[in-house]
Amino acid sequence: MQANRFAGELPAALYDMMFLAQLDISDNNISGPIQSNVTLMRYLSTFYASNNALSGSIPDEVFSMPSLT
Repeated sequence: MQANRFAGELPAALYDMMFLAQLDISDNNISGPIQSNVTLMRYLSTFYASNNALSGSIPDEVFSMPSLT
């Protein structure tokens, strides 16, 4: 999903993808916060989100996700 000119907030259904291992949304125009239910993505090991219009802070729960490096 990198550099596809996506805009708007991350869809709620994305957070339901619990078996997703890698997510690269960098170089888009995604806005809004990263929701705390990102922790439902239990197998997420790589998450790139640079060069977007995200707002807010990274949810504290993200730092306790064991698979995220």
